[in-house]
Amino acid sequence: MQSDCEKRISTRPDINTNRSCTDIFGLILFIIFLGGWGYLGYYSMTKGNIYMLVSPINSKNKFCGKDPGLENKKYLNYLDVTECLSSDFLTSVLGCGTSTVCVEECPEKTVFLETILKKSPEKFDELKSAMVCREDIKIQTLNAQQALEHMDKDTCAKYVLHSKPVLGRCFPIVVNQGKEDNNTKTSQHSQQALIDVLIIHTFVHQYLHLLLASTVMYSSSILLSVQIVTNIIADLQQSKWYMTAALLCMVALCFTYIFLLKWVIKPLVWITISSLFIVLAVGMYLCYTNFEYYKEHPKENNQIIKMFGLGPTYKIWRAILIALSIVFAILLLVILFLRSRIVIAIALIREGSKAVTAIKSTVFLPIFPLMVQCLVVAYTVLIFVALVTIEDSEIQSGLVYLKLANLFGFYWTRAFVSGVTDMIFACTFSMWYWTLNKKDLPFFSLTSGIHKTFRYHLGTVAVGSLIISIVQIIKFIVNQLSKKTNIGKFIPKWTTCLCKCFFDYVEKALKFINKNAYIMCAIRGDNFFKSASHAFSLLMRNIVRVVVLDKVVDFVFLLSKLLMSIGVGFAVYYLLEWDYLYEHTKVERLNYNSVPALVLGIATYLVCTIFFDVYAMAIDTLFLCFLEDCERNDGSPEKPYYMSKNLMKILGKKNKTGKPEKTS
Repeated sequence: MQSDCEKRISTRPDINTNRSCTDIFGLILFIIFLGGWGYLGYYSMTKGNIYMLVSPINSKNKFCGKDPGLENKKYLNYLDVTECLSSDFLTSVLGCGTSTVCVEECPEKTVFLETILKKSPEKFDELKSAMVCREDIKIQTLNAQQALEHMDKDTCAKYVLHSKPVLGRCFPIVVNQGKEDNNTKTSQHSQQALIDVLIIHTFVHQYLHLLLASTVMYSSSILLSVQIVTNIIADLQQSKWYMTAALLCMVALCFTYIFLLKWVIKPLVWITISSLFIVLAVGMYLCYTNFEYYKEHPKENNQIIKMFGLGPTYKIWRAILIALSIVFAILLLVILFLRSRIVIAIALIREGSKAVTAIKSTVFLPIFPLMVQCLVVAYTVLIFVALVTIEDSEIQSGLVYLKLANLFGFYWTRAFVSGVTDMIFACTFSMWYWTLNKKDLPFFSLTSGIHKTFRYHLGTVAVGSLIISIVQIIKFIVNQLSKKTNIGKFIPKWTTCLCKCFFDYVEKALKFINKNAYIMCAIRGDNFFKSASHAFSLLMRNIVRVVVLDKVVDFVFLLSKLLMSIGVGFAVYYLLEWDYLYEHTKVERLNYNSVPALVLGIATYLVCTIFFDVYAMAIDTLFLCFLEDCERNDGSPEKPYYMSKNLMKILGKKNKTGKPEKTS
């Protein structure tokens, strides 16, 4: 005879003594592909000339430290670095607006050569060692007058700045000597801004030309002057430590907000829904007043409506009024008929908050997959640039296939890392749900979820991510074909647009199926296709609950992220406007208080997105567990419900007397 504890454990689908490795073939295939992708990296690095993209190149496209005559000149120097701060630089990623030359050593001190030579030509012999000119100019044979002529032609530097080599390039360094005053600080900020822009130029020009060209060109229409650019960079440089501290506070704020959601979620949802109806009612009232006004004054017309020739103004307002009334009525009926589902959705969101706060380490887990994703991106870019530099004509004919293989590796690996994260969360949160008494939850719940994922279900993740990556590579090929100018001769443009839309929806649908398949695999321990089939049929039997939960969760999370990011932005802005801050501290005023406020607002939104992604995965997992619980159990002593008391109360269910119920 089984004990009561053993009977309850037998009803837990996540407790499966026969759990075994799923989709082993998928994992083997993924490992083989990783080996091939690794060989592609080795092949591209050996056949390509990666040195072409990472080494400094002068204005004559010669490699510093490599090409004949430049073996001893390893560093790149700018003849006039101020040109890098001009608007021309922002509109052109092909150059910094000034000539660049290879030098043996970076300048060890700042010398204003042109100014000194004009005042004291006799000092030219002393200045020769500090001069920087194009490689074809022999400095030792010049006289003072010839040197000035070359400076006018921008073939020799008019001045040199104390610099240090960074990435093979001579970057000016900020020198702090003596007592600081406001002018000195401003000068240092300007110098630091110049260094930052030079670094940006290096990466844009050498590494990210294809990706950032459009962004840089667009930015040129926004940045109005050199002074604005300098001030903004100086502000960011000055406030970087404050912003770092503020971001840490944002992490704590996000976690606190998730913890508080389990108490405020119900009023938040209903207040939001009520606000939506109030906005619609106000809109209907305004449309009605405009309709009455223009009906009584038919000769008057709204200028915008008149400009587009939309007919009598009062008819337009009447049409808008009717449309808003229909929307109001439909939404009211939907809310009335689905109010019980909304209550369940609110309860599940509250359960998600309990799960996340009970297993606090889950909110920090996305940091590690994010680091892996960055490595995947870096490896993909490295292979791409290596392939671009291959000059062998026989290999070039097959480069397009190698590039596609590299891109496919990026898609598959990225989807795999994301899938592993989802599977870990699914295993962890399903364990929380199926633990009848939360005090019995293992202390290392996340570790247990990680072990279960890596021990049994990596193959399932490999299969799911493979399907997603196949769709993504097909979508990429279709997008590239649609950009071809001659494709219209053979395939109508509307066909490619239709294909793009089709694959977009297919990708979204597959991601939804994949996520729920991972959850069901974590619950039942089945392979990918069986888990996907079971999850899909379970969701389709509860489609109304699925739609309501999805929309309510999306709306709450969007509202929460906007609330926190906008609130932080305004709080930082008005804090920096507060005179008390500067009167009682030594903090220096910024040029634009809106810059750190905007940066922190955007950063807060991104941090909230990471946190709420964990929260959303918890809710999705608990929702499927809840549906499985409803279908698997009946509240009897042999099959008790594992849902919370609140959910049982909402559904009118309860465990029979004599058996312990799930604690909240």
